[in-house]
Amino acid sequence: MFFECQGSMMHLDREFPQYRGYKISPETEKIWKEEIISKILLEIKYQTGIERTNSLSKLSNIYESDAMIQFLYDHLEMSNLDGYSKIVCLEILKKMMQSLNIMNKYNKLNQPDAKTYVQAIKDKINLYKNNLSHQQITIDETYKDSYLLKYYDFSQENLKKRIEQI
Repeated sequence: MFFECQGSMMHLDREFPQYRGYKISPETEKIWKEEIISKILLEIKYQTGIERTNSLSKLSNIYESDAMIQFLYDHLEMSNLDGYSKIVCLEILKKMMQSLNIMNKYNKLNQPDAKTYVQAIKDKINLYKNNLSHQQITIDETYKDSYLLKYYDFSQENLKKRIEQI
């Protein structure tokens, strides 16, 4: 069950409400979680396009927020990453920032200066947005070949609008 839900407690609670009744130790879950993270990181290393994006999404459900944010920063710096994948990475980063804002509002964010931390993420997002908006957006062919995106408008104008909305 844990592996089927990629270690996401939200998904476990929804899909397998009986899971908590098994009283799996946090140490065991931590080992399982590290195993899942290692597997996903290995997948990402050898994937491109939509497959990589899907793996990034899986990783964001299980990775600790600080580690995921740093991973996304590193990922956005990759020279071989297509522009559309960068847009998706920025969207994930923005969602994480919004979650951190909510956590900060309720004093649940374990950061010495939470407001500055969230602002630094926002500044980084704006930097990447600015860089992307001033270049031709490349698109990995796997996105265009995907059944899920077969009607998506991959025009430069539409992609620029999407960047603006981040």
